[in-house]
Amino acid sequence: MIRKSRNVGAVWGIGGAALTGLLWLAPSSAQAGNKVILDVPNLAKVEADGAAKQLIITAAQPGKVPVEYSIWHKDGYVQSEAGGWATEELKAAVKKESFPAGKTFIVTVGRYKNTASAVCRETSGVVQCAALKATAANDTILTAPGVGKATVNGTTRKMTITASKPATMAVEYTLWHSGGYAQGEVGGSAGAAATAEVEFPHYATFIVTIGHGNNVVSAICRENDGQTGCALALKRPEGESIFDVTGFGKVAADTTVKELTFMAFAPNQGSADVAEDGAARQQDQKGDGVGAKPAKETPPATPPSGPSRGDKKGDKISLDYSVWSADLYKQAVLAGAVVKGGKPIVRKEPLPQYKTFIVTIGNRGKIAAAICREKGGKIGCTLVQ
Repeated sequence: MIRKSRNVGAVWGIGGAALTGLLWLAPSSAQAGNKVILDVPNLAKVEADGAAKQLIITAAQPGKVPVEYSIWHKDGYVQSEAGGWATEELKAAVKKESFPAGKTFIVTVGRYKNTASAVCRETSGVVQCAALKATAANDTILTAPGVGKATVNGTTRKMTITASKPATMAVEYTLWHSGGYAQGEVGGSAGAAATAEVEFPHYATFIVTIGHGNNVVSAICRENDGQTGCALALKRPEGESIFDVTGFGKVAADTTVKELTFMAFAPNQGSADVAEDGAARQQDQKGDGVGAKPAKETPPATPPSGPSRGDKKGDKISLDYSVWSADLYKQAVLAGAVVKGGKPIVRKEPLPQYKTFIVTIGNRGKIAAAICREKGGKIGCTLVQ
């Protein structure tokens, strides 16, 4: 159980459902100025210090139940333990780790089957996270109804993908971690094999998806000592967009032109309020490349719960977004003034094809995140909540 730190050094990348029941994690604090982003009973608490750009990981039972943690973003990966044994570094009950400013990252804490994970982003000193708290109860970590399942063997560190109807329907699967990416499919024709195996990394965080078309399920997992714990993303969008939230924003995918469209709405405005050609209003900016930083903002004394009200000329809004896959990372800010009933602020990004990706959209008051996959002109997404 040694500390791992990896500079990925790769270029990283992303794509479409009216969203209801999205989990908004509003600002809260345990210590002055810190926000609790994960709190796993009897295991650990993770707080974010937005000003210092640090996560504080606190073990609930130091010396008895170690907490393993990782922070993964487009430029690197770091993991260690708190409240453990063997070395002084692992014994510390409280640990502090840096996270990237203004970029999307994944934080995971766990001990064997007890695992939780969150997709986070920092904006002007405020950290917002969408958290996965449901966990896999056994080694069958994912089941896509009518399609197939994924089962892990921690001893061999292999995941078995099983097709429910191998003669007629293929199960598409992906496995993504900071050091690599694998994908494939099993079944789908007469006489086709019903199972396939893929190896997953030891003592490291990884993302798994299985499914067919838009019937996709996802998990963020990690293994140690032969036991694999997974935090599950099972809820799918309910319409044709990935997100569509009144007074906030929308993310939609066009598989014909292979594009993602990001929209920022005025307060109390939604898809039904904007002109049909709303997507034609493109921000007068060039797309940001890998490592591009969002426009700088001066944070208010108290972060707003959503877009701020403006004057009669329109509501002033600012919305960050990111698209992240194994070979592409894009992010930018939708900022400006929007009049209710007018056109939203819009930007477009390439849609990663035949790849798993993470998409986020948020501001200092809210965040929405999803794990998606495109193949053959169809996109399946699961909401991080």
